[in-house]
Amino acid sequence: MPRPEWGYFIAAVVLVIVTPIRRGHMHWNLYLRDNRIYVPTVAKTQAGFYLEIEPVAVIDADNREEIRIAIKRVLTAGNPVMATPTRMNFPK
Repeated sequence: MPRPEWGYFIAAVVLVIVTPIRRGHMHWNLYLRDNRIYVPTVAKTQAGFYLEIEPVAVIDADNREEIRIAIKRVLTAGNPVMATPTRMNFPK
């Protein structure tokens, strides 16, 4: 059976980044899909795992200045702490 092209399976480029900061480490993500950059806020739950929450910056991939501003925003905001969601109210 021939191997399918890689491009068929790749839907997005995902960067999961752990940045060292003075108080420990910070998690932040950046996604590239269809020439758009998505930079979500990443919250830490009280249980210790991370979830992507609003706001999410959506920027044209050619706009370097807006990308820089969005990344600076998430780095400045850090990882807000939120209550651990139950199975019934876990984000979908």
